Amino acid sequence: NLFPGTRDSFQAFVAPTIDYRMLTRENVTAGVSFAGDFNLNEGRFRQFNLQSYRPGAYVERVIFGPAVILVPRLQYEFAHDAFEGTAFGNRHAVTASLASFWDRGGTSFVYWASDDTDFVNDGILPSVTSRDGLTHAVGFSHTFDVQRRHLETMTAGIDLTRANVEGTDSAFDSLSLFAEARMPIVERLLLTVRGGWGFRDYRRFEFEPSRNEHVWQLGAELRKRFNEHV
Repeated sequence: NLFPGTRDSFQAFVAPTIDYRMLTRENVTAGVSFAGDFNLNEGRFRQFNLQSYRPGAYVERVIFGPAVILVPRLQYEFAHDAFEGTAFGNRHAVTASLASFWDRGGTSFVYWASDDTDFVNDGILPSVTSRDGLTHAVGFSHTFDVQRRHLETMTAGIDLTRANVEGTDSAFDSLSLFAEARMPIVERLLLTVRGGWGFRDYRRFEFEPSRNEHVWQLGAELRKRFNEHV
């Protein structure tokens, strides 16, 4: 709907991911990473050519406890996004996480993440439309090893987010709950079902109707393993 006439267009895309371990010593690992998203459109759609560069660095450690293996990790990532060579925005993000692998079975995961984003275009009235600022998130999930014939694992979790940005249109608090079940159907055929609910409260939004929203998610994946390689 953005253009009159035909909207058929060829598009190519690539999303490289690189992880280089610079230090592996005893129980500590540190390294650098790079991820990106790039696409190429034809004709008048070239303005949507995306270039997303996301270099980063991380360090993690393995700690062996009496009943659990702990893996704390700290990661930093910088993101630069552009459309057809014109800068769209920059972001600095830090994530601290802790994975716990329990001897009795099951895995727990807790994280805290914070990012600071600066968009080039803040809109016609930055105090209302700007999305620049800090976003904080915390979350927890646990995976239960059920090991039944038709139920392998179950996962449940919660995420809390606060977008403390400048514009009143985009500042929000959110809560989300999610669950996942991995269910073997027959040998080498696995069904994974996911679902979740979330609520987003735009606490500073000044107009009507309210932007507050409920978000429901449901998905499924059926995976067939033919042999060792496919």
